[in-house]
Amino acid sequence: MDSMLALHDRFGSAAPALRDVGAPLATAVLSRRTQRRYTGQPVPAALVELLCCAALSASSKSDFQQAGIIWVEDAAQRAAFEAWCAALAAPFPAMPWIGYAPVFLVFAGDTRRLERLGKLRGHPTGNKGLEGFFNATVDAALALQTCILAAENAGLGTCPISVLRNQAPLVADVLGLP
Repeated sequence: MDSMLALHDRFGSAAPALRDVGAPLATAVLSRRTQRRYTGQPVPAALVELLCCAALSASSKSDFQQAGIIWVEDAAQRAAFEAWCAALAAPFPAMPWIGYAPVFLVFAGDTRRLERLGKLRGHPTGNKGLEGFFNATVDAALALQTCILAAENAGLGTCPISVLRNQAPLVADVLGLP
């Protein structure tokens, strides 16, 4: 698909009148869609590792690299997430794709990293403020988006699931996080 067609598909008549400038990444971004149905075909571990490496190579706010990725391979952990999502209150739909997606990655901001780096470098920084939270959130979002683009470039469909944030203590418990 060329970028003009992708622009029109995404924005309709409001699309800017641009000529096709041959920007394959822009075209890929304009063409992307969230996928909630999967073939069930396994994704090679080496490809998942490569996608995680790409994600962790994303730009980082303030250069603190406060993003982490947890590859949820354990069937019991995935079942716990799936059961929790299925039991959500009426405003939230059940999310069965958690259980049958061939790969499930959790992107997390490491709010403690800024504090640890400050202590290591002799510049203690209290982690209770907005700075640590904001840096970690932005870094995790940048890593997630980079992973999505890399996965789609490799021919994989993706579906970010942000509802996990609504139950941070449950997620931390299931994944064994601090």
